[in-house]
Amino acid sequence: MEIGNRDEALQIKAFAKVNLFLEILARRPDGYHEIDSVFQEVDLADDLTLTDQPAELTLTCSNPAIETEHNLAYLAARMLREVTGTRRGVHIEIQKNIPTGAGLGGGSSDAAATLAGLNRLWDLGLDRPQLVEIGQAIGSDVPFFLYGGTARVQGRGETVTPQVSAKPCYLVILFPDFSIPTEQVYKNLKLDLTSERRDGISMLHALSQGQVSEVGLLMFNRLQPVALDLHPALQNHLHTFAQCKSNGVLMSGTGSSIFALHDSREAAQETYERVCGTDGDAHFYIVESTKHGAV
Repeated sequence: MEIGNRDEALQIKAFAKVNLFLEILARRPDGYHEIDSVFQEVDLADDLTLTDQPAELTLTCSNPAIETEHNLAYLAARMLREVTGTRRGVHIEIQKNIPTGAGLGGGSSDAAATLAGLNRLWDLGLDRPQLVEIGQAIGSDVPFFLYGGTARVQGRGETVTPQVSAKPCYLVILFPDFSIPTEQVYKNLKLDLTSERRDGISMLHALSQGQVSEVGLLMFNRLQPVALDLHPALQNHLHTFAQCKSNGVLMSGTGSSIFALHDSREAAQETYERVCGTDGDAHFYIVESTKHGAV
């Protein structure tokens, strides 16, 4: 996340993420699932403007479909007021660049950006652990975006351990122009308790050593087969990337975005030029890993 001042407003870039690794361990008593994941922030970003105003909370968005009181950025502002007791208001303006329902965390990143930005705009003086506690009540991915960069994420998403990534990586992301509801994927997940569970330790070591080719070999998403069963068209998009030279291809989160990993911008550019425009209504993005963080 990047925050800049403009008179009585803050301009913020809220970055997307991909899951380089995602294992689902068990269903929790609270209905959520226990995860072990490696999140990587990338430089595809929504643009937020927070403008101070008396008392009222308002929001406009370039995507009218999410310009509602259920928008996570709006919920973040409302929850922050409830927790702190402030009566300050804000107008939130969101330029959506991260596709919605894509497994890239756009809504959660907007919420984290709003929490961090309003903490500054309203002079609340909250520290990161306090913001994380508020964030986890809004969405499972929100705590990560209050750290950003590379992190191991566990629990339902509230346990975030920042990690060292010695070398930037470059990705080509394909969004197939349809969304997959998170609850739909988890509802159809059948955990086989007899199957071997994976962990992200080897992945974290490869990242710390800058071994992007090894990272590609270790990429894993337990939810990918579920999403493929629900939306067989995703297989065609995986095939699109399989024709290119990359270090690995994976679906991010619960989908529907798929990404190809590269160790140089030149290699990513080559893939982008080869696949862009080849899959009907699909959208393509070329991005770089980032280390911004929110607080």
